Amino acid sequence: MKLAEQEIANLKELFKDNDWVVDIQHIGSTAVPGFLAAKPIIDIYLGVRSIQETQEEIEPNWKARILFRDYLRSYPQEGEEYGILKMELSHQHSLDRQAYTDAKGDFIAKILAKSWVY
Repeated sequence: MKLAEQEIANLKELFKDNDWVVDIQHIGSTAVPGFLAAKPIIDIYLGVRSIQETQEEIEPNWKARILFRDYLRSYPQEGEEYGILKMELSHQHSLDRQAYTDAKGDFIAKILAKSWVY
């Protein structure tokens, strides 16, 4: 997570004079410390002031990803289960990123359903 924190600091410095950036969040597996298997990719979401044409599309996805991350941070046993699933799927779908992503869908949906009430 230290590399992500540095990248977020760099982005904050880059956008310090722009009032349209309202939030920067580290999401994805590398945002959950300790137990999630992850590709060496840091997922960072940049929150911006409302863009009328895309607001309806972006807002739910933003909230879902933050809820997913926060839920796994709060329930490490669920995060561990997700990490095991990711490892298994990365071996099964090592040459097909879309199949890997699709195969995580049921687990992600289960966590998101729980996270809305958490």
